[in-house]
Amino acid sequence: MPPWLKPLLFVLALVPFGRLFVLGFTDGLGANPVEFVTRSTGTWALVMLCITLAITPLRTLFPAARWLRWLARRRRYFGVAVFGYSALHAAVYLARAADFGRVLGDALTVAIGTGWVALAIMLALAVTSNDASVRRLKQKWRWLHRAVYAAALLTFAHWVLTAFDPLAGYVHLGVLVAVELLRFAAPFVRKRSGAAAAE
Repeated sequence: MPPWLKPLLFVLALVPFGRLFVLGFTDGLGANPVEFVTRSTGTWALVMLCITLAITPLRTLFPAARWLRWLARRRRYFGVAVFGYSALHAAVYLARAADFGRVLGDALTVAIGTGWVALAIMLALAVTSNDASVRRLKQKWRWLHRAVYAAALLTFAHWVLTAFDPLAGYVHLGVLVAVELLRFAAPFVRKRSGAAAAE
């Protein structure tokens, strides 16, 4: 793969943030800019999470695709982006709340509490998304990073419970579930195709 693709991934992950930055300076955030930024950062956190989780199933479906193998080795870029947008989402919420009592009270509800727990998991994954952590933790690193599935479920729950219109959350969840199901179905499909070709 061309060497310029690696920095390109980094740039693409920053595009949504760059868009918010430009809109902020051009008064393009609408009548309620705080709500716009909160919704946008939450949406992009979930989009990046879906991309992160979809890479392995797609590799299972298309094992010969070189670009997917290359992308899988750099999946951590998307994982760090998930945390970045989630952290920005939380920071905007904290700035808007501006009241520790309210923040604490919200955190004790299922709708907001799921978001905070998901963010804590993402923080642990982001901090250990480096080669040094892989070497230090060894097999434990894999077990730790499987917590991304728990973070995903908590994130979807947070979205559905807090969104005015949860349809988008259900759509993202449906797409991700479909991809994961295809991941488990792929070996059986290949086995049947191989058996049919041998006949």
